[in-house]
Formats: sequence, C-alpha cells, structure tokens
Amino acid sequence: MFFKLKKEKMRINIPIEIFREGNGTHLFIACTLNNRRVGELIIDTGASKTVFDTALLADEIQEISVNAFLSHFPENSHKILFAEIDDDELPEGISHDGIVSSGVNAPIEMKFGKLDRLRLGNQFEVTDYWVSLTNLNSVKDIYVHFGKFTILGLLGGDILAEYHATINYKRKLLMLDLPENENKAIN
Repeated sequence: MFFKLKKEKMRINIPIEIFREGNGTHLFIACTLNNRRVGELIIDTGASKTVFDTALLADEIQEISVNAFLSHFPENSHKILFAEIDDDELPEGISHDGIVSSGVNAPIEMKFGKLDRLRLGNQFEVTDYWVSLTNLNSVKDIYVHFGKFTILGLLGGDILAEYHATINYKRKLLMLDLPENENKAIN
C-alpha cells in the first residue's frame, strides 16, 4: 500500500508481526535476501545498524575487512572510523579485522559485508547494501519458543532512521517514507 506525503515523499506500509510476552513486545518483519533466503528480521530500534547472522548467511554475503569496508565511503571517513591508524593505536574494541560492539551482556565482534538485495515484506527493497555480520545464536535462542520464525538478523537504526520509520502497533505496520526520486518501493 502506498501513500503520497506532501509532494516529495511516498510512504509505504509493510506488515509486521507483533508478539506480546509478559511485559515485553517483540516485532518481526518478513524479509528476503538476494531473492533466495527467506526469513524474518527482529525490528530492533536500539540497534544502530542492521545486523545479519554470520552462520546463516555464510553463502549469501562475503565477509570483508574493516579497511575494505571503509574503502567504499568518502575519503575523510577514515578520520572518524580509524581506518588508517595502526592496530595498536586503535581504541579498545576496534581492529582492522572487525569491530567489537557493545551488546546487552557482553562485547560482540562485528564483521562487514555487502548484501546484493534486501527485501522487506513485498513492499520495500534495497540493493548493494552494507551490513554488519555477527554470531546471533544467543539472540535466536531467545526467540526459539515462538516457533515459526527463521531469524536472519536485526533490522536496525540505519534503515529505520534513513526512511523515517514509524511503527503502527494497532495496524501492525512498519511505515517508511521514501523520497520521490528513490525507487525502493516494489509495485
């Protein structure tokens, strides 16, 4: 379903599944990776980046080093992301092989990769998208009792913020605003 917002934006609505458990609410969205792998992402408004499970996607995404990852960004990115600093001078938790990010209970080692195609529901798609990769076994273990989900990763703040995401709990929708000139909506 598509709606026009003013003249410069288009809003798309993507169905989500909501599970309430005790005092918690869990949000899931269907996704397809590279037109082959089908499963769900956990919508994680606290995750700064979209993250995929390394083990599940070993055949879908090629892992790359931090230096290779940073080479795809503007020239001055290294000043912020430490690409040209020797390993022994890097801040704690960062190396040229990966970044150790903070998780809820412990540090998490992050790798990077480029996903050819990510589709959310049947309404939204991004191509050639840089993602973080890590072992998500502990996250998947939390959701195993929901039974029907194949958790591929976490939909994080990079996509949610870029497309001004709104979650409508009553209608069970993730709403994304697309600039008119971006063709990420699927007809």
